[in-house]
Amino acid sequence: KNYLAALEREPGDVDTKAHYGRCLHELKRFREARPLLEDVCMAEPRHDFGATLISLGECLTALGENESAVRIWEQAVEHNSYAQPRVRLAELYLQSGEPDKRDRARRLVEDVLREETLTPAFQRKQEAEWTHRARKVSKSMSQG
Repeated sequence: KNYLAALEREPGDVDTKAHYGRCLHELKRFREARPLLEDVCMAEPRHDFGATLISLGECLTALGENESAVRIWEQAVEHNSYAQPRVRLAELYLQSGEPDKRDRARRLVEDVLREETLTPAFQRKQEAEWTHRARKVSKSMSQG
């Protein structure tokens, strides 16, 4: 309610749109979140240190819009070093079944696992879910 009221007062406020979109994403209301997050990401792709772009990527992935999701995840990987977009992109590359994308997926996952050993403890803790997921993806690639 508060974000809707804020958007009525200032419909162009990027932060309000982003935060409301991210709230909708957390509530799994992906279709409602998408246009808000897209507006913000078009205006400011690096908004909130990439968190808004990542939220958009999650919405598109959840909606099954893989081609659009790949473009967003590629952009997120280009602009930051978080594990989440790299793992998500690797997963989508693997789903495509294309050999060249399989190689790119392997490199993304290897990067996540290599960087884990170099990152501070607090960051390893923040990215533990994605590092674990990277290990699972790596294991599945070595078995298949």
